[in-house]
Amino acid sequence: MAKDTPNIRAMKSLSQKEVAWLIGLTDRQVRNCDDCPRRDDGKYDAAAVVQWHVERSTSDPMVSSESTPALERWRLARARTAEDDLATRRGQLVEADVVRECAGRAFAPIRRFAEEQIKQYGGVTQDAWNDAVERFRRELQSIIRERDDSGVRGLSDTEAPASNHGVG
Repeated sequence: MAKDTPNIRAMKSLSQKEVAWLIGLTDRQVRNCDDCPRRDDGKYDAAAVVQWHVERSTSDPMVSSESTPALERWRLARARTAEDDLATRRGQLVEADVVRECAGRAFAPIRRFAEEQIKQYGGVTQDAWNDAVERFRRELQSIIRERDDSGVRGLSDTEAPASNHGVG
């Protein structure tokens, strides 16, 4: 038994990183747990932490193994956030604001041309322009829906340009 004494002492003086590994959380999650038992010197006692974690796991629905619709929605949202973060880091996902700015700048010369045509030829050109803008809006929404259906997230239908953004 004397040989085990250092190991027993070590289990009564765990670091935050060791506790995180022991109970399957990240260092940050352990740090953010205000109710995780801690000794006065800031170290953790393995037995107290495991007991706390077991009690917490059976009472906290977010940690529980039982599945509820709310928990599944939360898990799905968290997974999508992680996927979006990864896609953004890989350059596969662009923020909607960046897309709007690029589209606005790219279509500015076309808009100026359309405004000149409307001044020169009147309402018929304005109707044609508004029709083209509406077709563009529908096509953009179609592309967005296709991307959403394929699991790629980005602009939603509510973020597509509205049909009343014609010239004039």
